[in-house]
Amino acid sequence: DLSGSAFIIPSDVHDFFIDATLLRQDQFVGVSGGNIFDDAHLQSFLRAVNEDTSNRRVAATLFFHEHVICLHRLVIKPKLGDSTEIWYDFIDSLPAKKMLSYDAEAMTDAGQGADGVEDKCDRVESRDALEGGVDTDGPNALLAEEKGVRVRCSDSKSLFTMLRWYAYSKLTDNDRSYISRCAWNDGNTEFDPRVFQAFIWAGGED
Repeated sequence: DLSGSAFIIPSDVHDFFIDATLLRQDQFVGVSGGNIFDDAHLQSFLRAVNEDTSNRRVAATLFFHEHVICLHRLVIKPKLGDSTEIWYDFIDSLPAKKMLSYDAEAMTDAGQGADGVEDKCDRVESRDALEGGVDTDGPNALLAEEKGVRVRCSDSKSLFTMLRWYAYSKLTDNDRSYISRCAWNDGNTEFDPRVFQAFIWAGGED
């Protein structure tokens, strides 16, 4: 078990999965990252998820605010007369209840209008949460032990909105204060609350 102050190192997480034979090194596609609130940086990651992997099973681990979530791309094969659809599952095994709530004020405080929240709610196809109670100790409390959430997004636009909302829900008052005072600097990201890293993996064909 990790302590409350433990720091998650992406390479350690991947090494664990490789040692457990859940991942193979030859499945690694690439890495993306930057400022999660910069449209260009986040769109670059989403393009990488779909680059040169049109018929392969694709997933990504995204590290942000000392937390990791998984993205799974689903290729929906067409029925007669239909076109192929790409859906995306956003999977968080330890979600904070704040991420699952509608909080337009938090979005506005972080510099984003409430329209972004409305767009997420309109475009997300389904949200399947495991049964169980919720820890009520503060807005950033995690759901009860062993409870996870999966949000299915019907296209890359809804996934973009979901990731942006997830990032906003992670910000503290100190984070928002830092962001309002300090411009993003590519050379000074170690302590910047906007920084994210994402690692993309691809397996066999769907």
